[in-house]
Amino acid sequence: MDPVSIGLTLFFAASTSAVIWWLVQAEISLRKLREDLETAHAETSLNLASVNARTEELAESALALQRAHPGLAGIVDAHRTLDHLQSTLAGAGDSDEPLGAASSTFSAVKGLLATRDGEGDLEHPTPADAGLLTLVTRVLQTLDQLELSAGDLKLSELEIRRLGEVSFLAGDRDWALACYTAAATIAPAQPSTLRSLSRLARELGDDENLRIHLDGLLAIHPDDPELLREHARLLTKLGDEGAEKDLRRLEAMGIETAEDKSMMASLAARAGDTDVALQSIEAALTSNPNEEDWLRKAEIHLGRNERGLGITAADEAIELNRQSGPAWAVRAQLLKNEPGRMEEALKAAIHAVALGEPQVLLKAELFESLGRSEEAHACLSDALENDPANAELRAQLVLLQHQAGNPEAAFEILAEAPVGAWKSSALHLQKGRLILAEADRYRDGTGERDRELLSEADLSFEAALEADRESGVGWLGKARIQRMLKDFSEAQISLARARRLLPDEPLIAAEEALLALDGNDVEAAARLISEAHVLERDSPVIDYVKGVVSARRGDMTEAKRLFNSVLAEDPNHVRARLNRCTALMLDEDHHAALDDVQYLLEAHPELDLARLRRGEIMLSLGEWTEAEANFRDVLSRRGENPHALIQLGASLVAQERLTEAEQPLNEAIRLDGQSAEGWYQRGLLYESFGQFEGALSDFETAATRNRHHMNALLRIAAIHHNNENWDNAISAWRNVLDVEPDHRVARRRIQDAIDGQSSLKKAAILSNNGMLTEELETVVEAEVEVIATEELETVVEAEVEVIATEELEIAPQEVKVEQVIDKPRGGPEDWVDAIDAYINQHGGVVNQDFRNLGLIPEDVTSSERARMNEELADCFTKHKVTNFRVFYCDPSIIEPDEVQAQYDKCQNHNAEVPDKTSDDKDIPDFEFGFGTL
Repeated sequence: MDPVSIGLTLFFAASTSAVIWWLVQAEISLRKLREDLETAHAETSLNLASVNARTEELAESALALQRAHPGLAGIVDAHRTLDHLQSTLAGAGDSDEPLGAASSTFSAVKGLLATRDGEGDLEHPTPADAGLLTLVTRVLQTLDQLELSAGDLKLSELEIRRLGEVSFLAGDRDWALACYTAAATIAPAQPSTLRSLSRLARELGDDENLRIHLDGLLAIHPDDPELLREHARLLTKLGDEGAEKDLRRLEAMGIETAEDKSMMASLAARAGDTDVALQSIEAALTSNPNEEDWLRKAEIHLGRNERGLGITAADEAIELNRQSGPAWAVRAQLLKNEPGRMEEALKAAIHAVALGEPQVLLKAELFESLGRSEEAHACLSDALENDPANAELRAQLVLLQHQAGNPEAAFEILAEAPVGAWKSSALHLQKGRLILAEADRYRDGTGERDRELLSEADLSFEAALEADRESGVGWLGKARIQRMLKDFSEAQISLARARRLLPDEPLIAAEEALLALDGNDVEAAARLISEAHVLERDSPVIDYVKGVVSARRGDMTEAKRLFNSVLAEDPNHVRARLNRCTALMLDEDHHAALDDVQYLLEAHPELDLARLRRGEIMLSLGEWTEAEANFRDVLSRRGENPHALIQLGASLVAQERLTEAEQPLNEAIRLDGQSAEGWYQRGLLYESFGQFEGALSDFETAATRNRHHMNALLRIAAIHHNNENWDNAISAWRNVLDVEPDHRVARRRIQDAIDGQSSLKKAAILSNNGMLTEELETVVEAEVEVIATEELETVVEAEVEVIATEELEIAPQEVKVEQVIDKPRGGPEDWVDAIDAYINQHGGVVNQDFRNLGLIPEDVTSSERARMNEELADCFTKHKVTNFRVFYCDPSIIEPDEVQAQYDKCQNHNAEVPDKTSDDKDIPDFEFGFGTL
C-alpha cells in the first residue's frame, strides 16, 4: 500500500474509535442524568406534598380566623380590590377596568363600615385596630387618587359618620371633616354629627364654625351646662354680648360657678361697666380665689387709675403664682406712676420680661425715667438683637438716641432695619421726626427753612400714614410740615384728624395754637395753648407758645418770664432766645438783648436773624457804623433780604448819608411792597430831603400796609398839622387815637386842629359878611334915598346874628363829616362786634365815645338802638346805650366805689328830670364793670 492509503486508513480508524468512545461516555452521562432526575422528581413530589399539607392547614386556620372575626373577610377583600385597582391605575390591566374597580372599592368600603359599631361620634369614638386603620388610609388615598368626594360614595348618614370616625382615628382630619359635613347635609340636626363637627372646629381653631355647631347643639339641648359654658366662653372670646345670656341661664339654673362669675366680670369690663365687672370678680374671688381673677381685677383697677387697689390685686395674683408674667407686668404699670416707687416698678418690669412678657419698652422707659439711660439703651439693644424685625423696639431705640442728641446714631439704627420692619408705621414716624429735627436745626442755624428737608420728612409721614391711616402722630407731623410750608388749610384738616385720633394730646393743641398765630388769630391761639397747658403742665413747647401769644398780646413781662422758663430748661432753644431778645428790645433793655444775640451768634455764626437783631440793637444804642456793618454782613450772604435792606437804609439815614440810603430802601420796597416799615423809612428819607409830598405819600402807604403803624400815623398827622391842613390833620390825629386812645400828644393836637379849623371858618364867614354888607348898602342907596341909621344897624345886627347861628350849627356838622368812614353802614350786630373787638384790643376803655371813633353811625334808629342794647349784653355788665358813650373801668384805674357813685348820680338825675329821659342828646350813659374784657 502506498503511504497515502496507509495514512487515510489510520485516520479513519482513529476517528471511528473516538466517536465510539464519545458515544459510550454520552450514554453513561445520560444514564446518570436520568437517575438524578428521578431522584429530584421524588424530592419535588415530597416537597409538593408538604406544601399542600401546609396550605390546607393555612386555609383551615384562615377559615377559622374568619369565623372568629367576621369583618376580616371584608378587610381582606378590600385589600385585594385595592391591590387590583392600584395595578389597574398603574396601567397593568385593561383600560376599561377602573370603573369596575371603583365599584368594587365602594362595595369593600360598605363591607368595611358594616363591621363598625357605634354612632360615629367623635366625642365617644369606637376604637379601631391597626390593620383597620391601615386599610382606611389606603382607601382614602385611593379615593383621593380617583378624585372622589364623600358625597360621591352614596353612603347612608350613619355609614358616612362611621367613615368620618375611622378617618379621624387614622389621622386624616380633612376626610373626617368632609364626611361629617356630608352627614350634616343629610341630617342637619343629628347631635352626634354636631358634636363631632364641634370637636373638629375646636381642634382646628375655627371659632366661627364652632359657634354655628354649638348653636345647633343648644337648639337641641338648651339646658346643657357644659354646652352653655363653652358657648359663653366662645362668645366672650369673640366679644359677643350674647355670652351674657348663657351666663344668666346658668345663674337661673342655680349652677353658676366661679368661672361663670369671672366670665360675667370680663363681659362687664369689656362693655365699659367696670363697677359690675368688679362686683362679679369679687363674687368669684369669694367662692374661688385664683390667679386669673386677681389679675383681671388688677387690670380693671389699672384702667380706672385706681393704683392702690390694683397693686393689691396684682400682689395677690403674684402670691398665688410667682411665675405669672402678666401679673408682674400689670404691677409694673401700676407702680410706675406711684411717687417714690419707680424702683419697685422697674423690678416688676424686669420680672415680667424675664417671664416672657413683651414689656421691654416699659422696662426701658423706667430705666430712662430713673436716669439710667445707658441701661435703657442696652436693654433695647439686646432685645433688638434677638428680634431685629421688631419695629416698635427699633423705633423706641431711635427715639432715645434722638432725645440724647445723637441723630447720627439714630439714622444708623434706622439704616440697619430689615425690610420687614418698615411695613409698620413706627420706623417711618421716627424717620420723619429725625428729618424734621434736622430741618429745625437748619432753620435755627440760618433762619431759613429747607423746603427739601421738609418735603423729605413729609414723604416719611405719608409712608407712615399709608401703613396706618389711624396714626395720630403721623397726622400731627404732616400738619406741622404743612404749616411750615404755609399750606394752612391742609394743616387744619390734618390737625383735625390728629385730634380725633389723639383727643388728649397737648402737642396737638400747641400746634393748633401756632397755626392760629400764623393766621393772626391771637385769641384762638391763647385759648388753644391754655387747653394744652391743662393737659400738660411741664412742657417747654407749651411755655414757648404761651410766650409767643403773650408777646403778640403786648404783655412783654409775661412773655419774658415764659421764655426764661424755656431757656432755663433748654439753653439752646434758638427761637425762645430770639423772641426773648425781641421782648427785651421792646422794653429797651438793649444790653440784655445784646447778650442773647451774642450767645446765638457764637452757637450759630450764620444765623441771619441774630445778626439782624444785633444790628437793630446797635441802631438803638446809636452805634450807627456797627449797625451798618451787621446789616451789610447779612446782605453779603443774602442780598435780597428786605428787612436787612430797610435797616441798612435806616442806619445810613441816621448817619446823614441820605443819597446812599435811597438805593437799599428802593430795593427793599421792590422786593417786598407790602412791608410798611420800608415805606416808612423811605418817607423819613424824603422828609430829610425836604420832599414832604413824597414823604407824605410814603407814610400814607405805610399806614395802608399796616393800619397800626403808629410812627407813620404820627408823621402823617404832623405834616398835615404843620401845613395847617386842619381837616386832614383832624382825621389823621383821630387815626392815631384809634390805635392808641390815650396818646396825649394826639389828644392835644387834635384839639389844636379843631380850634384852628374853627378859626379858619370864622374868618371865612366874617369875610363873606363884609362883602354882603357892602352889596346891601349899594342897593339901598340906589333904591331908597334916606334910610335910618338905627334900621341899618338892626339889619346888620340881624344878619350877624344869623351868620353866627349858622356858624354854630355848621361847625359841629363839619366836624362830624370828618368822622364818616368810607365803609358799609352795617347793622347793630356789626357795630357791636366792632366795639367788642376794640375793647378786646385795648384791654378795656374808659369813658370812650364809640360814635366819634366811627364804630357807630350817626343815623341810628330806635329799633337799631334796641337791637344794639340786646347785643351789648354779651359785651358789658350793663347794656343800656343811648349816646353810645361807654364808661368801662378796671379797679386799678378807678375805685369801684367811685364808679358806683357816678352811676347813682346819673340815675338820681334821671329820676329828678323824668321828662328829659327820652331826650337822647342830654343824658350821658355810664357803663361800669371790672376786670379785663
